[in-house]
Amino acid sequence: AHHPSIHGWLPFDERGAQRASSARREMIGAIRHRGFDTAIILRRSASRTWLLVQASVPRRIGFANWKSGWLLTHRVPPPRGPIHKSDTYIQLLAPWGVSTRTGAYEFHLSDQERAWARQWLAARGLAGQHPLIILHPGANWDHKRWLPARFAEVANRLVASTRAAILLTGGPADAPLAQGMTG
Repeated sequence: AHHPSIHGWLPFDERGAQRASSARREMIGAIRHRGFDTAIILRRSASRTWLLVQASVPRRIGFANWKSGWLLTHRVPPPRGPIHKSDTYIQLLAPWGVSTRTGAYEFHLSDQERAWARQWLAARGLAGQHPLIILHPGANWDHKRWLPARFAEVANRLVASTRAAILLTGGPADAPLAQGMTG
């Protein structure tokens, strides 16, 4: 069986530094220069898929959709129902003949990782808190973000019903969301 190889990383920020048409042309040239034969497209993005068409990538695999599906060479039916993202995206490997059956997810932590987590939780007064519930209020796109007040309501209900400790996660850009939840 043919297995794809990775030829490096080509970051593309179409909303920021690479917004200009000259930057798009440079990216098209960089993709074309590397001679990619296949692109797997995770999002329904007409602009990104069109960029791959312009770069002459001959095999473009993505989910069949009204927005960008017409630019794909291999349209994969989108999975139905609530499933894990990895179960969703693995479906895009079907055109290669890769099995898309998934199993249970297991995460194995080393003793060193467990010790670090215990120390980190203890330093924040969370050692021994059961249950410990982690909420991640951030999202890449504003329209996909739930209101901080709604996250706060869920957190309050969880604390009231389970006596859980709540831990918020996120990056620096998510700090205002966390502050909006904690008041």
